[in-house]
Amino acid sequence: MNNPRTYRFLISAVCLGLAGSLVSAQTNAQAQLKKGQALWNQRLSKSAIAALEGAAKDKSTAAAANEALGRIYTFKGWQQEGVFPGWHDEPTYREKALAALRAAVAADPARASAKEALKTAEGFATAEKVDPAPPRPEVHALDEKLNALTVTAPATQVAAAVEARAKAQADPQPYFTGAQMMIDHSEYDRAIAMAEKAEAAAEHFIDENLSAYQMEGKIQAARVRNRAIAADDIGWARFMKKDFAGAAAKLEESHRLSQGADFVNLAHLGDLNVVLKQPDKAREYYLDALTVAGADPKIRQRIIRELPAVRGNAGAGKPFVTWVTDEETRRRDARRAAALKSLVNRPLPALKLTTVDGKPYEPKELQGKVVLLNFFASWCGLCKAELPNIKTAYTKYQNNPNVKFLLVSIDEDSKRLDRYLANMKFPFPVVRANPADAEKTMGFDNLPDTLYVDKSGVVRYQVNGFDLFGDSPDRVVWFVDQLLK
Repeated sequence: MNNPRTYRFLISAVCLGLAGSLVSAQTNAQAQLKKGQALWNQRLSKSAIAALEGAAKDKSTAAAANEALGRIYTFKGWQQEGVFPGWHDEPTYREKALAALRAAVAADPARASAKEALKTAEGFATAEKVDPAPPRPEVHALDEKLNALTVTAPATQVAAAVEARAKAQADPQPYFTGAQMMIDHSEYDRAIAMAEKAEAAAEHFIDENLSAYQMEGKIQAARVRNRAIAADDIGWARFMKKDFAGAAAKLEESHRLSQGADFVNLAHLGDLNVVLKQPDKAREYYLDALTVAGADPKIRQRIIRELPAVRGNAGAGKPFVTWVTDEETRRRDARRAAALKSLVNRPLPALKLTTVDGKPYEPKELQGKVVLLNFFASWCGLCKAELPNIKTAYTKYQNNPNVKFLLVSIDEDSKRLDRYLANMKFPFPVVRANPADAEKTMGFDNLPDTLYVDKSGVVRYQVNGFDLFGDSPDRVVWFVDQLLK
């Protein structure tokens, strides 16, 4: 170590090593930044955030990474409501958005894009209402290009359009669209491959955006819905290939997943059993399809045309229209009987409630009454569909002193709730509860959730989700009238 040349050599080597490490760290940060931005372009938020958080720790990329994080958090906090099925705004991200964008500006005070993004987020924070983000222009253009393709377009062109759209954004919709198009093109193996890709893409997309669904039940419902659609697409493609055993397996899988409430799937099962020369089963599937709400008018008319061939001796002596109407009524009566047998029988748990303006709420007026207790949120699409039915049912009991309706909001965003209530004008009380407390205490993980409580304070019935069979508001009346007996 006494040799000056050796000493200088060692010092130089150390300096070069440190410089190399610094360059390597900066290169990695740049790679993380680029990766995070690309992942967010595909709306894969979990992985995007993880990459950008890593890039934000390096001074060389801190401003850009924090700006990207702030933009993601702004979208999640204020702009993602309904952008994808089941997605809702997440108020917990709003402060994160402001903090990340302020960090971006602090890291680079001259960064104009970060300043503009911060100004936008601050405006959202004080706004009475923020509209959902519109479709990204490049994704919208690819959707338009895909949807414009007709049955005369070559299958290779359809496949290319699907993959281009899937590359731009990772949601499963292009693959579901492609599967239907491939069936129309008689490209059944390609249709099956597209449906399988759709299911895989759906699982990945949900995993990357779990918090957007707000509740575990909504996450699972989204998974099941996509699996059911994929299974039906695969089953129908197999049917068209005349692989009837394979078709039956997938169509019945879809039927189980959709709990017999998917109109298209029921029609497909009816068609399958016609080919299998099982008219009794075909008839039941067709009739079941006619009782599902939201049926496609064209498919409904096709079922009506197919029914006489599989009617057999069912409803012998009755005119066709009378027979069909009676069958629909019989199914509705069967659903009512099953619903009234689904007793819960547990005491109503105590739950801290407040009025909409935050004052304590004491439910003394509910004691000794039959009570409909509906848990909802203004961001819940199924709640928005269900609550008008509850309003309609209420008209039967509004002058009955023995019946009370009470809505319980688990909204975190007071402004959104106020707007929703002003629009809906409910004729019965609305109160609020902490979301986590309500879910844990009442035992639900999805909305809407409706409890029917008897006069002694015992929950007799609990209904979660939206009625897919068109029985509302009659379903409300079934339970309330039963408890009034």
